[in-house]
Amino acid sequence: MKNEQNLEQRLIEICERFKLKEKALNSLEEIITDGLRRDEYFLNGYTRSEVHTVFEEYRFTILKKYLEATIDTRIGLYIDNDMYVDNSEPIGYYTLEVDFNGKIVDDVFVLEKEKYNK
Repeated sequence: MKNEQNLEQRLIEICERFKLKEKALNSLEEIITDGLRRDEYFLNGYTRSEVHTVFEEYRFTILKKYLEATIDTRIGLYIDNDMYVDNSEPIGYYTLEVDFNGKIVDDVFVLEKEKYNK
């Protein structure tokens, strides 16, 4: 158990040293701002004020078949909905992938739901 706690703490320290949460949130905000500037329906009909972002996790991905190992930072995109846990309905996510030196390798922006106006 102690080894697991030590490893987890060391991995968290790596993420904090590279400021991955902040990088991911800033990158996501740029994507949303640029997208809405080009297309008012960029968020699938949701307004920026309806969508809130939540840090979800760090994921360390090693032994990839074709790519180098990465540290993935995932930010969830949510809207208010009292039918869901914490009154937040997931509508998408953003993942920032960096190498083990903190250099950005790739990112992924996904919207899984569309707003339906009644």
